[in-house]
Amino acid sequence: MLTRTRIKRIGLSLLTLVVVVWVGLMALLYFKQNDLLFMPRTEIDRTPQDIGLPFEDKTVRTADGESLAAWWIPHAHPRCTVIHFHGNAGNRSGRLPDAQRFHQLGCNVLMTDYRGYGGSTGSPSEAGTYLDAEALWDAALAAGAEPASTLVFGRSLGGPNAAYLVSQRPAAGLILESTFESLPALTDDLFGWLSVDALVRNEYPTARHLAAFEGPVLILHSSEDDLIPFEHGRRLAAARGDTGVFLELRGDHNHGPSATGAPYVEALGAFVTRVVSR
Repeated sequence: MLTRTRIKRIGLSLLTLVVVVWVGLMALLYFKQNDLLFMPRTEIDRTPQDIGLPFEDKTVRTADGESLAAWWIPHAHPRCTVIHFHGNAGNRSGRLPDAQRFHQLGCNVLMTDYRGYGGSTGSPSEAGTYLDAEALWDAALAAGAEPASTLVFGRSLGGPNAAYLVSQRPAAGLILESTFESLPALTDDLFGWLSVDALVRNEYPTARHLAAFEGPVLILHSSEDDLIPFEHGRRLAAARGDTGVFLELRGDHNHGPSATGAPYVEALGAFVTRVVSR
């Protein structure tokens, strides 16, 4: 038979276990969050040649001495240039459908891998990916891109990197797909009462970067997104007012373009036309 003292001891032991597990999880989140956030893949298993696109291998040097592996995919009669930023997992070889869509819309495309991804040197970090973005801008201009007809595209984690770049360089337009307002805002939405946002060392403040850009913005987000809540896209679009265009996608976080189909491509095409005719 359990006595009152025994019950109290069991309760105290359970509470201690919960606290230990909680502290351990918080320590893991704080000290290992780069490993949880960045999921690089080094192997390049496809190139633009596999989908019939001409391309040049580029090595892009960053201000802090890293070497980024990139592809320059030229169009014979370019209307514009698109600088492409991918999400937190894999590498550029998994984003060839993006290159194909923009090429069909008459755009040059510059795709790279962040430091530590694909064939790029170094290890990823928030400060590091911002330096990568700046280096990619310089590489696009060196390849012949004109700022007045250069668009920047970012999906998921690529969103804050793209928004950062247009806040620092005179890009003609910005496309944000399936991205978040900031990492602390995202963790607050995902974990709620756990209140882990104070432990997030990578901020990636997309909304703040976006506020510093006065050009046109296209924001795409799915109401079925299973990773980044739909309201993040809605709030980013609302903050832009008349300078923002919003398209609701279909499908989960990783399949918005394919699940949405023709309306997705039409929105990209209309935005490219809007930007290059300004």
